[in-house]
Amino acid sequence: MVVLRAHRLFIVFLLFFSTLMGQEESTVQDSIVTYGVVVMDMRHMSDVANEVELQSLINSFIDAASEELEAMDSLGVARVIPTDEMVSAIFQVTEDGLGCQDNYCVRQVAELISMDKIILIDLSEIKAEATLGEFQNFSGKLTLSLGELGLGKDIDTGQDISIMMTERTFSKKLKGDLEELMVRIRSRIWVLMEKTPPEERFPPEPFTFEVSQLILYIENSPALINVALGVLLASALSAYLLNRPPVIGDPPPYPEIM
Repeated sequence: MVVLRAHRLFIVFLLFFSTLMGQEESTVQDSIVTYGVVVMDMRHMSDVANEVELQSLINSFIDAASEELEAMDSLGVARVIPTDEMVSAIFQVTEDGLGCQDNYCVRQVAELISMDKIILIDLSEIKAEATLGEFQNFSGKLTLSLGELGLGKDIDTGQDISIMMTERTFSKKLKGDLEELMVRIRSRIWVLMEKTPPEERFPPEPFTFEVSQLILYIENSPALINVALGVLLASALSAYLLNRPPVIGDPPPYPEIM
């Protein structure tokens, strides 16, 4: 009788332990974020390279961004969709596989492959020079975006539809060869994800002054905004005091008549 009761207690303990382990595994799975990398439009470069070369370049861009996403995932809470799966999905949506031209295309790709977050590499404002099919130089504005699918309403039917929602965007001008472009895509993935890369992971970037980056820095620095407003107010007050007309007093008294 005692042995039977102990056996039942042991079974209850095993069931409790297995249930607890299942809950922990479920919690870990629920916390994993799936990322997909989509390239925005390479068609404008077709005058310097053929579709095969452009497709190879797209694969390289997706590989580069995916590797950096995996490198910054120290807690193991991210899953990056493999490049071949992303390229296959882009081909199914665009037919030529040369990247999406609009958010509707990106939404279709995201729906085709279930993903939580979407990394967009926008090359629509990048110009390329190539010689004998080999890329020599790139110049223009590279834009990276982090987004996800959300729910919205169709204006005509009122039905629920999925829409693209942008969480963060990072843009910057660049100029250099293919190696430089690859390095900057990698380094700016860290900036987009608001992560700090390990020291010496990337070579130093040439300094370029951009008003948009200065505005972004000021917007993210409340103390700096207060200082700037103080300086502006002091300058306005000083200009007013220097340029105001002179004060005219009362006229002198009439002389006394003797």
